[in-house]
Amino acid sequence: GRNSTKGQEFFAVHCDCDQDHAEEILDVIEQIANSPQTLWQVRQGVAMAVRARQGFYDDLHRELVLLRQETVESGRG
Repeated sequence: GRNSTKGQEFFAVHCDCDQDHAEEILDVIEQIANSPQTLWQVRQGVAMAVRARQGFYDDLHRELVLLRQETVESGRG
């Protein structure tokens, strides 16, 4: 449907943006990670960011599952 296409476009655009941001972040890391301590701090920050992103996608998935269940149940009624 139409909403599906909008969703696909949204994710396609944001995946491209994420790729660009990742390259920019790597450039910054290369500039600042000039000691073992700084590199360790960067790794900790990256781990925190990944956990936050994982939480976001876990929540999104949970909402989509609930929405699908509600859609199926309302179609049966």
